Amino acid sequence: SSFGWQHILLPFPDARDKLLAEATALRSDRRQLQELRTSNQSLQDENDLAEVELTTHAQRAASLQAAYDRAKGELERSQASGRSMEEQLAELQARLKTALDRAELLERQRAELRQQAEEAQQEDEKLQRDLGNERSLREQLNDQLQLLTAEADRAEHGAQTASELLAESDSRREDLERRLEAAQTAAEA
Repeated sequence: SSFGWQHILLPFPDARDKLLAEATALRSDRRQLQELRTSNQSLQDENDLAEVELTTHAQRAASLQAAYDRAKGELERSQASGRSMEEQLAELQARLKTALDRAELLERQRAELRQQAEEAQQEDEKLQRDLGNERSLREQLNDQLQLLTAEADRAEHGAQTASELLAESDSRREDLERRLEAAQTAAEA
C-alpha cells in the first residue's frame, strides 16, 4: 500500500513527504485513538464498577438507615414503655403501701379483738365461777331453809301442843280454884 503511493508520488517528492508525514501523524493519531479507546474502556469499566459499588453503598446506606430508624423507633418505644413501666411500678408501689398500711391496721384491730376476746373469756370464766358459787350458796340456803322450815313446823307443832297443855292446865286450875272456893265456903259454913 505504501509502496503504491510512493510509486505513484515519486515524481512529486514534496507531496510524498507531506503524505508520509500525514500518514505518520495518522498512525500516531490512530495509536492515540486506540490508547484513548482502551483508556476510555478502562475508565468505562471503572465507572461501571464505581456505579455498582455506589449502588451497593447506596443500598447498604439505605439498609443502615432503615436499621437505624428501626433501632431509633425501638428505642423510643422502649423509652415510652420504660416510662409506662415506671408509672405502673409507682402505682403498684403505692397500692402495695396502701395494702401494707391496711394489713397493719387490720393486724392492730385483730390484736385488740384478741385482747377483748381474752378479757371476755376471763370475764366469762369469772362469771361462771361466780354463778357456780351462787348456785352452791343457793343450795346451801335452800338446805338451811328446809331445815328452818322443818324446825318451824316442829316449833309450830310444839306451840300447838303447849297451847293445848296450857289450856288443859288452865281448865284444871279453874276447876281446882272452884273446888277450893267451894271447900272454903263449906268450911266457913
